[in-house]
Amino acid sequence: MAALAKHYQMTGNQESLEMARKILRFVMKPALWEKNFDEARYPGYEHAIWSGHFHNGTQALHGLLDVALATQDDRLKRFVRDGYDQIMHNAVIRMGWMPAWAEPEKYNREGWLGGIPEPCAQADMIGIAIRLSDAGLGDYWDDVDCIVRNHFIEQHVTDNNLMRRFGGVEPGSDADA
Repeated sequence: MAALAKHYQMTGNQESLEMARKILRFVMKPALWEKNFDEARYPGYEHAIWSGHFHNGTQALHGLLDVALATQDDRLKRFVRDGYDQIMHNAVIRMGWMPAWAEPEKYNREGWLGGIPEPCAQADMIGIAIRLSDAGLGDYWDDVDCIVRNHFIEQHVTDNNLMRRFGGVEPGSDADA
């Protein structure tokens, strides 16, 4: 969906846009989104409420935003913004932290996955925050700052010897390769 929307933006190819819209219609089906605590008044499928692996969820929001920007669909833009805001309910934004999984037990995953960070999702959230800000959907620059300064930068290990020591890996061993 994202690639098709970008292809349309670059070339004006209507077939790419139509295929992106077909995928979008499927992705927007209510069954693919989570129910909310007050489903009758605030249906999850209308507000991008999701659970599962964070990187997968954030990648979906990127694709939806690509289509929204390509088609100038204000409702879809707001939907993505709602999804971003919903993610913040699972994160500690002032620390730049977000879990690897939301509701891991629901997906037969270990509960501890909801307590460890997800660097891929952090990078995705930085991208979404910047893109939402650039699209005029809010000012998310403080979120970007918090994520980058307080957690994302800490995910970048640059000392291979330290990594070997903590991993119990001998230099030059098969595991080191």
